Amino acid sequence: MENKKILCCIFNYGHSYNALKWLYRCRDRWKTYIMDTYVKSHPDSTDILKYYNGDDVILYDNIFCGGLTIESFKKSIDIGASFLLIINSDVEIDDENFENLCNRLDSLPEKIGVYEVSATENSSVIGMVGPQYKTLQYFFDNGEDFKTGGYGEGWLYGINVDIIKDILPHLSLSENKYGWGIGRALMEISKRKKLKNVIDNKVFAYHPKGTGYNGNEAFYEWINFDRKSEEIGIPFHFITVGYCSRKHNAKFRSYISEIFTDTVQIIEKICNEETKLTICQAYNEIIQEANYDTILLIHDDIEFINLNGYMYPLKDIFPELFLKYKDYGIIGLAPRSILDKDIIQRNYEPEYFFEEVDYEKDLKMSYNNGNLLPYFVDVSEDALVDGMFLAIRKDRIKSKFDESNKTFHYYDLDFCMSNYVNGVKIGITKAILVRHKMNNEEDFNELKNLKCTFVEKWKNYLPIIR
Repeated sequence: MENKKILCCIFNYGHSYNALKWLYRCRDRWKTYIMDTYVKSHPDSTDILKYYNGDDVILYDNIFCGGLTIESFKKSIDIGASFLLIINSDVEIDDENFENLCNRLDSLPEKIGVYEVSATENSSVIGMVGPQYKTLQYFFDNGEDFKTGGYGEGWLYGINVDIIKDILPHLSLSENKYGWGIGRALMEISKRKKLKNVIDNKVFAYHPKGTGYNGNEAFYEWINFDRKSEEIGIPFHFITVGYCSRKHNAKFRSYISEIFTDTVQIIEKICNEETKLTICQAYNEIIQEANYDTILLIHDDIEFINLNGYMYPLKDIFPELFLKYKDYGIIGLAPRSILDKDIIQRNYEPEYFFEEVDYEKDLKMSYNNGNLLPYFVDVSEDALVDGMFLAIRKDRIKSKFDESNKTFHYYDLDFCMSNYVNGVKIGITKAILVRHKMNNEEDFNELKNLKCTFVEKWKNYLPIIR
């Protein structure tokens, strides 16, 4: 990042000797400030910064890491910096790696959004930043200069100020006290701006165990970012996945956890003779308990299939769809032949995009109308989706599942109809392909009776014309 103006801010809370050491190192290279949030909140202490006489040390009340981050963002804009370097004072780095850091920041490519250093093997954050599954020496000798990814770890990282200008209006001391999630938000904005987020394989620093901020407080700060996704204009990929099972399904839970990684909350409900819980009751409980507004309600006998061999990021699809289609509350896959024309009449061929299989009888039925495009993030406006897989936005639906329905059929159509007639937009997506275990032992007389009940309940609105 040649000829760029870099501001360095050293965050300090009780590590003043380290902070001053960092200041003396950095101020010959860049405009540098110590931002201390300890001294003023501990007036009886003998902290060395109380006696430091210089305008490059700023003492704040105890505003914690989030407050210091916000203040550093403001300072970077005020002085017209192009790049902000944040260093926690408890970070340790040897002279060789510090020199590498300085040289690297002098020559970063223009398209860098967020820059992070690698962690030494003894750091508390190893695995989040820095080499993973390999030794440091391997990366130093053979690795590329940068690798993409990272978490926006706040202990030593650099930020393009163009990104800061986008995020700063959405931050506050009350909602971002500890700073959790700010790094991830910066990285999402960086990706939107088509900038690169990189970890430096040639610069290593040690970071000891963190402050131990309360996990619940951190969690709620993350949720605040999820709920601001529309306001900020970027998805944060937090999802609650809920499913029902006759008994604990560890295999399926592991499968979902692997697909949606660290941004998923999984809720399993057991529906059997012992719990007396119906699927409608279970789904309503999942909606109530969901931490995130984007919720996937799915059956535990489905699996996700690659579209034309393309491995799509499932955890990204529905937050992005709900961000793109801000007025949609339900998105899923079209139901199949169960929907006769006395229920819905469409002027287009519905996009089913799922397969039904009976592994024991080696049977497979495909419902793959249209072209299977890889990661086709789009929806067709409709009225009804299939209950084996439906995505909802908790804050946009108007009705929950009708708990008077004790069966396993028509609960999904009734849920959609209840929301549809109350103005909730419903869409069908081609972004996923699902394989569903076939049930060839359905009682079709029961299905016929349930359909009659459904039609009678919604007769004033049927048939739906799409």
